[in-house]
Amino acid sequence: MNLIRIIILFVIIFLIEGYFGLKIWKALKKITKQNFIKTAKILILIYFIFSNIYLFLILLNFAYRYFSGNFLFVNIESNWIDYLLIYPFWINLIIMVQSNLFFIVLDLLHLILLFFGNLKKKFLKFKPILVILIAGIFFLFVPIKIYFDLKQVEVNIFYYYKNDLNENLNGYKIAFISDIHLDRYTDGERIDRFINLLNDQHPDIVLIGGDLVSSYDNYVEKVANKLSKIKSKDGIFSCVGDHDSWIYRESVSKSKQKIIVALKKKGILMLDNENIFIQKDSSTIGITFATKTYVEKITKYELDTLSKFESNLKIMVVHQPDENIIKVSNENNYNLMFSGHTHGGQITFLFPFIALTPTIFETKYITGEYWFDDMLYIISDGLGMSIAPVRYNSAADIKIVVLKKNK
Repeated sequence: MNLIRIIILFVIIFLIEGYFGLKIWKALKKITKQNFIKTAKILILIYFIFSNIYLFLILLNFAYRYFSGNFLFVNIESNWIDYLLIYPFWINLIIMVQSNLFFIVLDLLHLILLFFGNLKKKFLKFKPILVILIAGIFFLFVPIKIYFDLKQVEVNIFYYYKNDLNENLNGYKIAFISDIHLDRYTDGERIDRFINLLNDQHPDIVLIGGDLVSSYDNYVEKVANKLSKIKSKDGIFSCVGDHDSWIYRESVSKSKQKIIVALKKKGILMLDNENIFIQKDSSTIGITFATKTYVEKITKYELDTLSKFESNLKIMVVHQPDENIIKVSNENNYNLMFSGHTHGGQITFLFPFIALTPTIFETKYITGEYWFDDMLYIISDGLGMSIAPVRYNSAADIKIVVLKKNK
């Protein structure tokens, strides 16, 4: 991340916090006694200082790197830092953004009511109370929702009907998971519960959408050991994800080789622009694993070449949603397509009639199912987290597709 992007990011956070703080301060001035104003001002200041210690340390770290060439802090793992600095920053930032969305609605309503004198006076009387009420609700709701979303795993079952499906594939169960992001936030009990729930579905085959670790090579062997506990009749297969290519920041090929070898030792195949074929008696399932990450993208020639095969069932697996891969898959009669990457938005703000998440700036395929003629495209919400160690209105999930023959 270059210096200009960091500065832009900090300016955006400053504006978010400034708008929130201004609204709270104005509201408190309207509804509290004068002798409480000074105390409220001190409390608000302490709140913002405490919430931003982590942000200040990040800025210091990048500034140090900019002038010295090295980071001041690298890969520090500590529960104390998590609970005292990292979690408070992210939870409070989400509270502020979530509250600000509704503060903006109040401000727009205020502008509209400028043309209605009596209604404006009544609205202005209750507006400070509404501001404090909104902030108070989200101060309670956001941490609770984050806690439950971290614990929850949903199982979503889809039925794919095919007229000419061979009888030996009728009822065949495909499990799709993605974005495990094994790290200190997704480790131990959390992933064990996830795998146990996956095994409870009794899948015939398990496909993975990449991003098995967040970064650093000390989690590669761990994730291979964890995933080896998955029970699948016809195997476990994964495409390459962004973070699988960033295990060693200086080398994409070294990163991929590290995780591919570790997984293979445990009987799990990670495939990089390759096809595999599963033979089920007289039926063949052809699966394409295409690589689309921030650092690598399958070429048009490779994609066209891989897509030209005949099979009783054709499946495309790719980490990032991609319009061209969707188009080529549909044109080449793929039946199913799977992607991950989005984490279901990971942080999705409550707002009437629309799910607001930063992911909308990258892709419109965020979660759930999409149909392209007869091709079913499914996006996994994943298990782990990236950048922010929290999920908000975006629980982890396991996608199950059951093949059915039309009667």
